[in-house]
Amino acid sequence: MSVKARDAVNNTSAASTPLKVSTLSINLGVTPQSGTATGYRWSANSSALVDSNKYAAAGINDGNLLVSVELNTSFWDFTGAYEAAGIIWSVAQTNINKVSFINGDLNQYNMANFTANLTLQYTTNGTTWQQTGWTVSPVYSYTSSAVNTTFSFSGTTIPSCLGLRVCGQVRTVDGNGYSFEASVKEVQVFFGAAPTGYRWAANTTATSNANRNAAPGINDGNITTSVELNTSYWDFANAYEAAGIVWPAAQQNINRVDFINGSLNQYSNGNFTANLTLQFSTDGTTWTASNWTISPTYPYSASAANNTYTFSGTAISNIKGVRIVGQVRTTGKSSFEASVKEVLVYYAEILARGAIKAVAPISTIPSVNSLLEVCPNPAHQTITVYTKDANCQILISTMNGVIVRRVHSTSTRTLIDVRNLSAGGYSVTVQDSNNNKLSKKLIIFR
Repeated sequence: MSVKARDAVNNTSAASTPLKVSTLSINLGVTPQSGTATGYRWSANSSALVDSNKYAAAGINDGNLLVSVELNTSFWDFTGAYEAAGIIWSVAQTNINKVSFINGDLNQYNMANFTANLTLQYTTNGTTWQQTGWTVSPVYSYTSSAVNTTFSFSGTTIPSCLGLRVCGQVRTVDGNGYSFEASVKEVQVFFGAAPTGYRWAANTTATSNANRNAAPGINDGNITTSVELNTSYWDFANAYEAAGIVWPAAQQNINRVDFINGSLNQYSNGNFTANLTLQFSTDGTTWTASNWTISPTYPYSASAANNTYTFSGTAISNIKGVRIVGQVRTTGKSSFEASVKEVLVYYAEILARGAIKAVAPISTIPSVNSLLEVCPNPAHQTITVYTKDANCQILISTMNGVIVRRVHSTSTRTLIDVRNLSAGGYSVTVQDSNNNKLSKKLIIFR
């Protein structure tokens, strides 16, 4: 890149000799639900819904959460100008239920934040914009305190659209802190319809859908409480039991499923004893083996209790159900019923180009014995941080105390991308509104 200097009276120097700059970027190579996604920036517009002055900006949705994109690059914007950052897809996307954006860093002139009227907009044709009416959390401050903070818009699910953007004004307030242009690090779009957790028990074959009962604990985000899969006393010899999730609408690009085995009960029951597999369903009732591999190897013994097991394989789409299924009370084994703490479903490498698809949507955590949980740990690509309080700061720092990631969370469950962190040990610290802190060690492997 080349560099220009600008003084207090707006004189601009000649460009410097171009420099090559290396950034921490991530080559994701992952598509959204279908089609392709392109990041754009808008600036120098006189009203909120205008589509003029639109420029492609790959940094808006490239998965790089560290580098800011200035929305106006042709000098400072005019008084009261509208600027925007967003994503337009080549084909319509469906069931959008959340949009987050990360505000950029202050530049050398202390500018980066919007100063008024920040909203989320959508388009069904790629050019005509409408207000979503969604609310933003945390409340946007319209000051420099917004920098490096993640803000999330949520509201009634958008059934179908071709584009989404955050839009607001700059240069609306005189005096110190006057922001003449905004910057954004990333726009992230969440898809999905809320699934229902289920448990199955007392079945004679692996693929049976009989004896199914809703079990919210299977996907409620509470990773400490076990759900017994058979609640009508012990199961019969060689019975098949299962735990899983069924969606009202088909899901795309599922490439990993984790489950956390429950604790042993007072009778030392809790683990599967044979033939543990992962199954998919395209209609929510008919089940087929995935033939995916599990890691680590399931021991079929009491040592499975409280451990996380990961199924992985070739990504699969058009799926309405996922479940893990296995037998209990097989010959020579003493576990008469299984229990599961949580089933977690991952999509398309978690962070898709223009779309974050996290673990299956869940409600807030109703009860957590531990105030801080980090899962998985060790981690490779992403972590989910579970906290007791919904409003907190999450800090990831090196063992030398250098903060490498700062996230303001408004949920008891927060997904964080860690693929740009080097292998080694880190500390994950949660700080609540009263400045109380709690930390856990995190291991990143490569």
